[in-house]
Amino acid sequence: MPSLFPTQPSIWRLTHILVETTKFRYLTVGGVIIGLRLASTLFEGVGFAMLLPIMEYMVAGQDLNSLQSGSEFWRRLVEMADGLGVTINLAVLLGISFVSILLRQLFQYLQTLYEIKQSRELDRRVQVAGFSEALATRLGYLDNLRSGDFVNDIVHEAGTANATIFLIFTSIGVLLQLVMYVGIVVAISLPLTLLLLFVAGLQTVLLRGLMSRSRRVSEEITRSNQNLASFLIERIRSVRLVRLSGTEAEEVANMDAKVRDLNEGIINVQMIRARIPVIVEPLGVLSMFTLMVVGSDVLGVRIEPLLMFAAATLRSLPLMQQLMTNYQGLLSITGSIKATVKRMHALAEEKEPLGGIREFTSIKNAINFENVSFDYGAGASLPALDGVTLKIPAGYITALVGPSGSGKSTLIDLLPWLREPNVGRITFDGICSTEFSLKSLRSKIAFVPQSPQVFNESAAQHIRYGNAFATEEDIREAASLASAADFIDELPDGYDTLLGEDGVRLSGGQRQRLDLARALARKGDILILDEPASGLDADAEEKFRAALMRIRQETGMTVILIAHGFSTV
Repeated sequence: MPSLFPTQPSIWRLTHILVETTKFRYLTVGGVIIGLRLASTLFEGVGFAMLLPIMEYMVAGQDLNSLQSGSEFWRRLVEMADGLGVTINLAVLLGISFVSILLRQLFQYLQTLYEIKQSRELDRRVQVAGFSEALATRLGYLDNLRSGDFVNDIVHEAGTANATIFLIFTSIGVLLQLVMYVGIVVAISLPLTLLLLFVAGLQTVLLRGLMSRSRRVSEEITRSNQNLASFLIERIRSVRLVRLSGTEAEEVANMDAKVRDLNEGIINVQMIRARIPVIVEPLGVLSMFTLMVVGSDVLGVRIEPLLMFAAATLRSLPLMQQLMTNYQGLLSITGSIKATVKRMHALAEEKEPLGGIREFTSIKNAINFENVSFDYGAGASLPALDGVTLKIPAGYITALVGPSGSGKSTLIDLLPWLREPNVGRITFDGICSTEFSLKSLRSKIAFVPQSPQVFNESAAQHIRYGNAFATEEDIREAASLASAADFIDELPDGYDTLLGEDGVRLSGGQRQRLDLARALARKGDILILDEPASGLDADAEEKFRAALMRIRQETGMTVILIAHGFSTV
């Protein structure tokens, strides 16, 4: 989708688009996370700042009078303690520091707990929204969609991309902590602080190359994930072909190559992350030692403040390292953000129309195709349908017979607006199909595909699929009408028997009749059967034909039958 990203967008622009796409309550969630982190930072600051009076108190031999005479801070501290009825001693000072650190840990725990819950909620929203959008997307888009790419983007890439938002919130919290410690070292010595900031800038320059590489590798990882997911889904679906072709060894080798490509990208990202502390920590410690020498021998800073400066610097080093690691993490998931945003944008752009405002209730006279044409675009040498005019009378069985590729399936896809005609129109009792709401039109059309699509659920659940309000009596009536009741009763648990993925516990004819029962339980006015006898033996085909005759006689439904030849009709 070149129009979405005409240039290489920044990580901040990508994150902004992601937030807009997911419609996440980022201001509320971010406010809570940053608020909890701020509270944690404040208590950490109090606990850390108490180390200076503790050291001064111990160096002074716990003599409050000498401390008050030489320091305005100590005079105010003692006055505050007297006002609260508390006597200053070492235990009290240590207790204040300990309680502050304890409260800091409590707020950090609350922040982590909140982040975990909100992160899972965001993942849920994106994945459900992606699935919902896919169900409402034009069939033409889905025709060209690799299922592996879609599954990877919505499940894996979306989860990785969502982490960006929380990584930014976490980084803001870390930055607040870093600002607090910078404030402490500024209060101790401004010249030493300026030297420390110069070293931090030097570290950032040294890491720029690594950061740029993270972004490039990120997009390679995303492509590898998509290719791997598509490969797995395609090969598992075609496992019979693989076995009967004797290509197991080749496919295992292909799988190995794709996993190696993915692992290479992941290893590169992790190696870049591992190099950050190699640069930050030694340079930081060396800088701290140098600054202590400068502070003591050149600037004449006292030992207590100098030790506090060293402690604050040591505490700042992992925070600086975490900020750089977080930024590298953001760059390393750029590919995931782009894949998620592109997928969600494409799904929204390719959404099906909702149709008109008229409610479709039933058909009394006929369905008419009036000069209908349709082509699949891109690469199609001839249109699938060209100027088709056709009348399908209500209440009868109408057979559309023709060879493969003659446009039969395309024709019936136009009825429930799975596809839209390029030219012409379709009417129901003289009313154009576009005037009906899509939901009401489809609610009255039942469809049995050439290859029944059976989920791993019970026979009763399959028959009820598409009509959640179907009663037990409705299910059994539909099964009986479809000539499926006898074999269902013989299953180990009857209607409660799990059928296995794709209905593997049933024969082809049984799956076809079970799916016909599902269509009948929908209680629509129109029943579409696409090659219902394809792949069935003579006995199964005869049973299916008998079921159709019973449906015609007992329901009066309008039945449209797609077939290759007249033997099925």
